[in-house]
Amino acid sequence: MNVASSKLTRFILMLLVGAGLAGIQGHAARAAENATSEVLEYHGNAARSGLYVVSALTWEAARHLQRDPNFQAEVAGPVYAQPLYWHLPGSTRALLLVATEQNLVYALDSQTGALVWKTSVGPPVPHSSLPCGNIDPLGITGTPVIDDQLQALFLGAMITDKASRAPRHLVFGLSLKVVGPPVPGVAACGPWGVSVRTEREFMWRPAIPWEPDSGAMVRPCFI
Repeated sequence: MNVASSKLTRFILMLLVGAGLAGIQGHAARAAENATSEVLEYHGNAARSGLYVVSALTWEAARHLQRDPNFQAEVAGPVYAQPLYWHLPGSTRALLLVATEQNLVYALDSQTGALVWKTSVGPPVPHSSLPCGNIDPLGITGTPVIDDQLQALFLGAMITDKASRAPRHLVFGLSLKVVGPPVPGVAACGPWGVSVRTEREFMWRPAIPWEPDSGAMVRPCFI
């Protein structure tokens, strides 16, 4: 099994975990309940709890779990970012949003794995252009985030600048409202406080942090 398909498999299984969490109290439990219908950011919520509640997943039901042969998905990996799960407003249809190191973003039908659309945010950076690291090529590593009110996905990517051919860190926004592949828009440049000359020495591994009340991106951490 390749990296991309194994990541998708683990994500689907992750959505089925949590029947024993019903007794957990507090914010983490409420966040887990909200995450049952959608997974909009890394580990389901800003607390990164990773708690998912599926009430139908009883001990008896778990005994009969098996791989769905009707779900077939193909993406050009490798995939390090967690896939996200988003419901189209006013529809029973849901999408799996998968971002890869090839700087490709895929929208897959959550029931069948069929490709709904895919788009590229730019050419990734080959390892030969970087001073260190073991990801080749380097593109989208950190998990994106979905703003449900804006119906937009935001992600950080390492791209090869078409003019200078130098590595660049950029934050992109993708509208999920459109029918068909969205056109990436540059939301911000980074890393903040680091010169373009040294950008190739940094990479964006953490998931994008998001402030849901203000719809603002928290200053990310580059390592």
